[in-house]
Amino acid sequence: MNKTTSFAMEHNTTLLYLICCFLHIIGGFFFFHYGFIYSAIYNFAAGIIYLFLLYILSNLPETFLLSFMIIEVLAYSILVSLETGNDAGTLLLDLNLASITFIVMRDTKRIKWYYYSISCLILAVICVILYIDFTKRPFAVTSFSKLNFSACLLSTTVIIMYIAGIAEAHIICDRQKQTARECRLNFMANHDSLTGILNRRELNRLLHEYEVLKSEKNIDYAFAIFDIDNFKQFNDSYGHDAGDFILKEMTKFISEHIPPGAYFARWGGEEFAILFTIQVESAPDILSFFRDTIGRERFTYNMIHELHITLTFGLSTSFTGKGLHEMLIAADDNLMYGKRNGRNCIVTGKNEIYRAGKK
Repeated sequence: MNKTTSFAMEHNTTLLYLICCFLHIIGGFFFFHYGFIYSAIYNFAAGIIYLFLLYILSNLPETFLLSFMIIEVLAYSILVSLETGNDAGTLLLDLNLASITFIVMRDTKRIKWYYYSISCLILAVICVILYIDFTKRPFAVTSFSKLNFSACLLSTTVIIMYIAGIAEAHIICDRQKQTARECRLNFMANHDSLTGILNRRELNRLLHEYEVLKSEKNIDYAFAIFDIDNFKQFNDSYGHDAGDFILKEMTKFISEHIPPGAYFARWGGEEFAILFTIQVESAPDILSFFRDTIGRERFTYNMIHELHITLTFGLSTSFTGKGLHEMLIAADDNLMYGKRNGRNCIVTGKNEIYRAGKK
């Protein structure tokens, strides 16, 4: 959406007021020229009122502004019909009011009753003007009628084009909002709310995709599960906010250094998982980098507490020919083995602990 359209949507009432003000000022001179004094005075007065309302526009509710414009245009149509004996094209302006009401008030909760009420009022005024057209003998103002009808027709055409543009802009805006809403919902469904990384549901979906690729195209993958050693101590010693802080800082570091083709997710609680889809053979070295680097880090909590964490990893790969279910069990068993044997390590197979590039 370009800036012009966005501006028109945001200031639609102001623009309508400017249009009405301009038309009334021009109309005042027009009616004065043809000797219709009451209509001329009305037009000049309406133009001045519109200018005053534009000056205090920000302090007035939109419903009042729209209602004033509608009533004013309807009153103008009746006055012109009574003084000249003919609507002289002002009915065309009245027909625009219902659509203007809908476009301007479409986002409010009162649109239904308000729109119906205004539509009934417009219909009643149109019936009155038609009655005047068919019963009151018009003055010999043929040239006036033609010119005024032409002016009303031109104004109506401009307003219809304006309304159509605003309506299209609203439709585009609604579609963009819907798309953005769907993206937000999709992100919320597939990501962890605390850390912002993938959640277990989405990683499971990816794991099943790669299980199919393994069976169909023999594309290998690796799965690692890990958690923070003695994580409960942080919650017990410093509170749950400290635990959340550690989780976010750790996931931030790994997210920034995760290699292409790897998916990082929160598995549950303080447990996390990584799916490696390329460089599968390098998975132990990548995990070793995470373990070593994070083990040297000091995370400052509340500007006073220096927190230190270590990680224990369990890794399994599709090289063994195991299916996905067996791989997940193997990774979890490897993690448990690492926990029972000193923590702060990477277990790549049964009883195989990988440290600093060596098993």
